[in-house]
Amino acid sequence: MKTLPLLLLSCTLMAQENADSVKAQKTQPDAPSATPTALENELRAASAAYHPTPPEDLYYNQQTQQWERKPESEYPSYHVFDKSFIIAHSAFLGSIVYDVELTHQGLAHHKCVEGNDEAHPSRGGLYANDLAVFGAITGLDAFIKYGTKGWFGKAYSIAAPIPGTILHFKGGTKWLTDCW
Repeated sequence: MKTLPLLLLSCTLMAQENADSVKAQKTQPDAPSATPTALENELRAASAAYHPTPPEDLYYNQQTQQWERKPESEYPSYHVFDKSFIIAHSAFLGSIVYDVELTHQGLAHHKCVEGNDEAHPSRGGLYANDLAVFGAITGLDAFIKYGTKGWFGKAYSIAAPIPGTILHFKGGTKWLTDCW
């Protein structure tokens, strides 16, 4: 009976030696092409190290051997209030003035009635209502255009005031054609 534990111990030691020899055989390459070159070893060591990327406004100057900030001229210029933005919103503002002035003249000199909430609003009341909407739309357009910085922001800032422009030009023209 004393030989049984000794036999089991010797079997486990032999199994462990066999496993170690199999591991040693698997780590050795099968062919000379499987042996990593010095360059491959260097690349593996370099990729193992952590190299943070520098911010976009920095570049490495080869002459001074230091990281430096880019000059202001190298930054891309991006303007929210470009020609298309100003033209689209100026047309919107012009249509508001056109509508309000023709509405005021129609109410003052003719027997027509405003179709909105009040039957006889003042000029100041008309401007207050319409310019609040104009300011909100213009501010939202500028915010979206600044936030997107792509074709969508530019297209949105041109397209957003179009419905209001059409609405106010139609309203002013209706006063001009129907109430004069």
